[in-house]
Amino acid sequence: VDAKSISLLMSAWSKQYHRYRNGSVGAGARVSFDHPIFQQHRTRNGVKSSSTGSIPEDWKKLLPKEEDGTNPFDGNATSTSSNSTCTVYYRSPEQIVELKQQFHEFQKDEMQLGTPHPPYLSSNDALCGEVCTQIDATSLLLCMDWRPVLQRTDFFGYGVSFLYLSYPTAMHAPTACRTVLGWKDAHGNLYNGIARDPNFVFWKMENEWRQGKTELIWNSWVDFFIIRDKGYDGNDNEVSAKMESHPDDIMMSQQMCQMRIDVAATSGLSYCIVFPQPNGVRVYFFGPNK
Repeated sequence: VDAKSISLLMSAWSKQYHRYRNGSVGAGARVSFDHPIFQQHRTRNGVKSSSTGSIPEDWKKLLPKEEDGTNPFDGNATSTSSNSTCTVYYRSPEQIVELKQQFHEFQKDEMQLGTPHPPYLSSNDALCGEVCTQIDATSLLLCMDWRPVLQRTDFFGYGVSFLYLSYPTAMHAPTACRTVLGWKDAHGNLYNGIARDPNFVFWKMENEWRQGKTELIWNSWVDFFIIRDKGYDGNDNEVSAKMESHPDDIMMSQQMCQMRIDVAATSGLSYCIVFPQPNGVRVYFFGPNK
């Protein structure tokens, strides 16, 4: 399972617990665990697998031809035996706003050249861009939860897809992230990126083993957990987990840290994961010592 599944499990448990504690015997939150989820979605919505037809060129860019030994998830990948470390740091809401402004100014300069760009960047886009500029990364694997795309937000299992992005310079990383994920304009009109297309999700998952050569994996658990210190609010429509106490304890275990340090040491690949905090975020960076 992935982080979202942990969130769903905690949410279902919390709602059921509070119902019984308050004398209610309701059914509680529900989750689904459907292995044939892709086939079911195609059947119900008339979506056909894209693997049998022509593949759009924009899709192919997100799944490049893989070179031997470059897949970081492949046990046969070439070992670099470099020294790696784990760096943990925080970013406050104010610092994130400054980052977004910095990259937005860069976008404005690019727009003067006639290149179309998203009208805004998310906090996650800016945080990713900050790391890319520090390690001069011009490619990355962006982790995306595909549940909302397939309208299966209650799916319990592994619902993550890796999107390969490449761009001219590290400063272009936030724009690359936002372009592939899509955005809304000032009137609320949604401009979907490639990754919001169910057909693309089906095709990408069928080829998920092909990751391509990259420099950084970027992952965020911020949207999967809502941290609270005032207790459960009784909102049955909330699907995220409720952290009712110790809201600053969302962190990575020592075992998980060591595993990612080892991967960085053998593959030369950097990895980042972002955790929510009461006031900002905590970022774990794993990478070779440079």
